[in-house]
Amino acid sequence: MEQILKVINFKIHKVKSILEGLENNNSFHMLIDMFRENSKTIDDTWHLTPVEDYWKIQEMRVTKMAYSHLINTIEHLKFDLSELLREKAELENPDLLEAGY
Repeated sequence: MEQILKVINFKIHKVKSILEGLENNNSFHMLIDMFRENSKTIDDTWHLTPVEDYWKIQEMRVTKMAYSHLINTIEHLKFDLSELLREKAELENPDLLEAGY
């Protein structure tokens, strides 16, 4: 169990460092704004693509999904951090797990 806690603590430190770096990075926020604009452009123009151009529509769909994932990077990392902290607490306090908390 000590080795598992060591790995979890390493992951917690890593995620916290990444979050701190991204949240305080103006360039990252500008990049996210650019992704939002590009995503909106796809939303606003996909219907203008001819139905026959299947591959172009697929490309737009995949690009939109990628933008969405990147736009939500910080939220995904915050979720990952909360899950790691929950897992750590459960390992450090097994009596809470047994009690159903």
